[in-house]
Amino acid sequence: MILDPELEKVRQLHRENVIQHARTANQIIIVEDDPVNAELMEIRTRMLNPTAVVVVATNLQEARTAVWRADQNTVVFCDYNFPEGIIGAPEPNARGVYIIAHAKGLPFAITTSESRLTDGDRDLEPIRFDKTRFISALKDASKRTGMGGVLSDTSGLNNARPRTADGRPIERRNSPRMHY
Repeated sequence: MILDPELEKVRQLHRENVIQHARTANQIIIVEDDPVNAELMEIRTRMLNPTAVVVVATNLQEARTAVWRADQNTVVFCDYNFPEGIIGAPEPNARGVYIIAHAKGLPFAITTSESRLTDGDRDLEPIRFDKTRFISALKDASKRTGMGGVLSDTSGLNNARPRTADGRPIERRNSPRMHY
C-alpha cells in the first residue's frame, strides 16, 4: 500500500506518459522472466499498438542487448527481479536495464508484483507499477483508443520466424515476437 499520495500522483502521471508513448512506438520491449506474464503483457501491448515490433526478453542479458539495440521510438516495460541475474553484474534486478534505457532517453516502466523495491532502489519507486494493475491499464487504454479486440487472431502478424542471438529458430505459440 502506498502511503504517500504525492508519490501515487507521480506514479499515475508516469504510467499515463509511458502508455501514451507505447501507443505510437515503433518498438516495445517487454522484459519478463515469467512466460504467462510475458504473454499477457505482449497481448495487451499489441492491443494498444498493433503496428509496433514487440521484443520479449526473458532474462537480463537479453534485456540489456535489446535496449542497447533499440531506436529512439522504443518503450520498455521491465519486470523487477530476475532469479538468475547476470554473473558479475552489480544487481539481479531491473536497475541495469533502466540505466541503459535512461541514458538513451527511452520511456521505461518497472512492472512487478513486489509491494516495494529494495532499499538500494528506492529512487526507482515512482516508476514501479503493480504488474496486474499495469496490465489492466494497458487493456483499458486500448479500449479507449478503439483497439480492443483487434488481435483476436494474431496469426497474420509478422510471420517471420524469430531466432535467438546465435541464429536458432525459436518455437512460438502463434504469437509473433522478436527475441535476442
